[in-house]
Amino acid sequence: MSNKTIQGFYVLPLKFSASSSSHHELFIKEHVVRHQSRETPAGCTLFVLNVPPYATEDSFTRVFSVAAGPVNKVIFKKQPNINATNINGFKVAYVVFTKAQSLIKCLQLTSLNALSTPEKPIICGIEKWVSEYNQSIPDPKVLQNEINQFMSAHDKQTEEQKKQEQMAGEEDEDGWITVTKHGRNPGLSRKEIKFEEDKKKINALKQARKFKPF
Repeated sequence: MSNKTIQGFYVLPLKFSASSSSHHELFIKEHVVRHQSRETPAGCTLFVLNVPPYATEDSFTRVFSVAAGPVNKVIFKKQPNINATNINGFKVAYVVFTKAQSLIKCLQLTSLNALSTPEKPIICGIEKWVSEYNQSIPDPKVLQNEINQFMSAHDKQTEEQKKQEQMAGEEDEDGWITVTKHGRNPGLSRKEIKFEEDKKKINALKQARKFKPF
């Protein structure tokens, strides 16, 4: 068994890396509840408290698989039975083993291998912040490609709009001109404009004939 127990939990020491001078303490026990779910099946699930922020699903899967047996999956939660997409700080874990014998073996452990190894390093602290910041910066080539695609589509749309406006200002076979918001007086073709001008001239001549000053 582990060296000590606290309120029904076994205390399992865990180091961040092999060179760490101190260790972290996990509190583990078999996950037993009234209504067991398929996600955490009875007899194969280990419940873990006090999981450090730097622990990852990959690192937990690795250390428990090496120490006790094949792990089917690791589930992290902020608190028991509370799902959260972003988990910051300490958390709880459900380690689901493939076989029940692995769970029994795990409850008899006195230590685990280090979480971070040279082959599978865990980045944390300032290094993690720098890495996350660098990953948030878009790739210049990808960004330039997106800009080029946007400008190409914009230029094509502008050119198409110019063509439509140019076509709208040309006469059709009947002498009609499609009027846009930038066009001429709506509703009149050149033939109609000429007719109106002739009509005004005729009216002017009629008025001149009627005018007799003497």
